[in-house]
Amino acid sequence: MKHIKVKIILLSLALFAMQCIRLRFGIEFFINGLIDDIGYSLVFLSGIFFTHVFAVRNVKPTEKILNVAEYEGLKESDADMLRRVLDNQQYKMIAIDFNQKEGSIRNRLNKIYDTLGCADRIGFLTTYTGFQIVYEPIITTSATSEESIAPETEESIQSQSI
Repeated sequence: MKHIKVKIILLSLALFAMQCIRLRFGIEFFINGLIDDIGYSLVFLSGIFFTHVFAVRNVKPTEKILNVAEYEGLKESDADMLRRVLDNQQYKMIAIDFNQKEGSIRNRLNKIYDTLGCADRIGFLTTYTGFQIVYEPIITTSATSEESIAPETEESIQSQSI
């Protein structure tokens, strides 16, 4: 992206020089070639435009969700704090809402940012702007399901053997 204006100007000059080569065959040949090139360019660019519009309309936006419960040590109140940070509330206002001191909120949010892999508030806002912040604990039922299945299987084996 460096020197983009210079590159565009040089490309335009090169294309103009290529067009001027046609002048040696006469002005009519030059004008007909220029009209042809402009027509081809318009057809090509309109094809790109409509392809892009069609592609953008058919892309379903993925909902960006940050589940705070997936990170160890974070609580539901932390998710509420992060929602307020995304709403651009100041630490002072968040502290008033949580009945805590501003320094406590600032320290807690810095620990949360560190847990999420962000350096600070700006890093968090840059990374997670547009995300929906939720707290949905992940429930693992593997241990409880094994315990509930084991007695049933023993009973069913005994009843089948009788």
